[in-house]
Amino acid sequence: MVGYNPLCDSCLKLTTGSEDQTNLHQHARHNAQEAIALAKQRAQDFDTQAALERKTNEALRLAKGQIRLRDYEREQAEGAPLVDRMCYLFLRQVA
Repeated sequence: MVGYNPLCDSCLKLTTGSEDQTNLHQHARHNAQEAIALAKQRAQDFDTQAALERKTNEALRLAKGQIRLRDYEREQAEGAPLVDRMCYLFLRQVA
């Protein structure tokens, strides 16, 4: 900060300008900190949603596998033809 010299009017302007500059920097720093906090919160929300979707997909995949297994076991009990069992086993590996 430039000191005040009563003989120099521009010194008063520089002093005021320096304070304005400091105030501007403080506001910019505050805005940047808010933007960073918001970005962190959005990233956390995204990660939470992705984890939820991953768990949901895993549960659906497990449920479908259990249904296929139950159907297969039912077919085994009923004596399903060998070709149907082979197709089932192949489709199970593909899915």
